[in-house]
Amino acid sequence: MNRPPFRRSSTPRLALVMAALAACLSGCGPGTGGTGTGESPADLAVFGASSVNLCTAAFADQLACGALQPGTADSPVGDGTRTVVYADTSRANAVEVDLRGQTLRLRERCQGLDFVGQWGVAAPNDARFFGSYSAPGSAERVLASLTVQAVPGGDGAQLSVLLRDLAGRTVLGPLTLQRITGPLSMPTDCP
Repeated sequence: MNRPPFRRSSTPRLALVMAALAACLSGCGPGTGGTGTGESPADLAVFGASSVNLCTAAFADQLACGALQPGTADSPVGDGTRTVVYADTSRANAVEVDLRGQTLRLRERCQGLDFVGQWGVAAPNDARFFGSYSAPGSAERVLASLTVQAVPGGDGAQLSVLLRDLAGRTVLGPLTLQRITGPLSMPTDCP
């Protein structure tokens, strides 16, 4: 039988290429910062940001942090805050913010907006929550960031939040939120 020299089956090579492709694509699912629809915030690196301890934020005294001193730049990234809940009490709790660890989750119940972000810093004096939000009717999560500040002259239990997309357009806010220590009721009326 006359076979051409050096002819080999392409099956092993094809299997190797397919395995490499599967490994590459497995990181693109939900919760990996890819195009999935998971609730995980986008990777801080997408924003050119790095992680810093939430308990060093200017508003850290309004969180439930451990022994770290707010504002100390050399504090390592730690566990962050124990769970703290804030809500927009002027709008019947339509907006709820849960802070836990290094993560913030904001839910705007009337519009169905859901933001999840990690505390980080992109440049000096530019610390905020970097993540993404989703809205009803869309399977895609949109990259965004949320700035948080203590309300000047407030009672020490209020935060101001502002959610912006990557282009800097306001998505939600600014809103003043009040710390909630009891059960949170669902909004009865949505504007």
